[in-house]
Amino acid sequence: MLRTFLTALFSLTFLTAANAEAQTWNSYKNCIAPTAMGNEPQALLQDPYFFTRSGIILTWYIHGAAPFASANPEAVLPFADCFDPDFVLDCGIPRDAAMAATLRGPNGAAALQPGGALYSYFEAGPPPPAAIKYAGQNIGTCFGDDNVYINLEDDFYVSEFDQEACTNLANEMSIKTNGQGLKIDATKLNQSADPALLRQADWAIMYGMTFFESYNCTFYPKSGEKTVYNYYQSKLANERQAARDAKFAGLNGCEIAYGYVYNGINADYVPAGRVPDEGIGWALDYEKANLNNEECPVMPQALSDWVMKQPLESFQPAPDPYTALRRRTRPTFGNDHAAWTDFAEAWMERYDLVNASNRCQDVKDYVFGTNGDNMSADSAEAAFRRLLYLAEKSPERQVATSAVCAFTPDYVWPKVQQYRARQSADRAAAERQRRINEQRTQQSRDRWAPPAQKNFLWTNAPTTRCYAAGDTKYGSNQVCFTN
Repeated sequence: MLRTFLTALFSLTFLTAANAEAQTWNSYKNCIAPTAMGNEPQALLQDPYFFTRSGIILTWYIHGAAPFASANPEAVLPFADCFDPDFVLDCGIPRDAAMAATLRGPNGAAALQPGGALYSYFEAGPPPPAAIKYAGQNIGTCFGDDNVYINLEDDFYVSEFDQEACTNLANEMSIKTNGQGLKIDATKLNQSADPALLRQADWAIMYGMTFFESYNCTFYPKSGEKTVYNYYQSKLANERQAARDAKFAGLNGCEIAYGYVYNGINADYVPAGRVPDEGIGWALDYEKANLNNEECPVMPQALSDWVMKQPLESFQPAPDPYTALRRRTRPTFGNDHAAWTDFAEAWMERYDLVNASNRCQDVKDYVFGTNGDNMSADSAEAAFRRLLYLAEKSPERQVATSAVCAFTPDYVWPKVQQYRARQSADRAAAERQRRINEQRTQQSRDRWAPPAQKNFLWTNAPTTRCYAAGDTKYGSNQVCFTN
């Protein structure tokens, strides 16, 4: 019924009139009256669950008596309490026992019709200033120029509040009056002897009627301070817990403690005191365990106590030790074989390894001769390939690669042997093919070579002939020819 009523109510438009004269009525910032009364002004008067003295006074102020002729008597007749001299709440209208008796009598409904007692009362003139002040103290500055009679700060906290805070308060006030949700049973409500509670109910009901309009809560009764305070405290606690969960998302206790220690060591100021010595030693053990892919070491009590004192705001996740190591490209200190050995050992320590330094060239042939297809990015082979690549590119390549080969993943070594055997077989096959090709080429040359030709000019064996060329003081001189 609540949703149906509100849906119909919010399809209307407020019009303003003082008494019977229609004028433009504007919604005001600190007013929680529904903004849709104009086309069907009696809407506030149709459901006894939405009975509010302040709402009746506002309807009277805006539209005069006319809306009450079609009102639901059960939604209006409890207004008789305002005339009752013994009623605990002062509604700002003169007390009139006879009017109260009339409205409560068997012919009370007739009082709402033209000529009836209450209709005539509303028709005689607008609400008096005291009634406007009373209503304004419950539902805010809804009365145009007559808001001068209202001082919200007397009874309300005025500011911008969470809508949820006001909704929570309105629900609590409704429950206190034996209502359910934002519905209040007017009959049970009027039995209350607590004036503050009766006034709060007007605010709670009218706020509930504006709920689906996304009303911005700009004021609430001071009597609800504790409820609103508890709401904001709970909201703050929830926000802090959400922030804590977001900061610590995916981290276990050891990673959180390591983060505090890591940042505490590197910070100029630590809110809860410097890192205890036990914490520094534990952090070193944690880094070693992390590199070895081992369980987190037991945390010392002194470190645990120190971590618990740290404010949430100061926490920053520390780099994962192994991830931080993998971001480096060479040893931090030194470039000799020992430095590269320590670097490679930390890089590969979490895996099962073999020492292949005496066959390092075979290992490099395999790594640089294959691309590692279908290999997991976080596998031992992927880590080893990255490390060997860094060593090969370093200035001290010979000593670096020799050191790295001593930490070859055990399951990679069979692949190296298979690759070497395959390469040897390929080279042998290539050599055989080369010889076959060479033999075929020679055979082809022999097949197509021209036959040897005979020398027909000289058929006899070569002979030598000599002739006398004259005498000298040394003897006879000869010239010889061979044909």
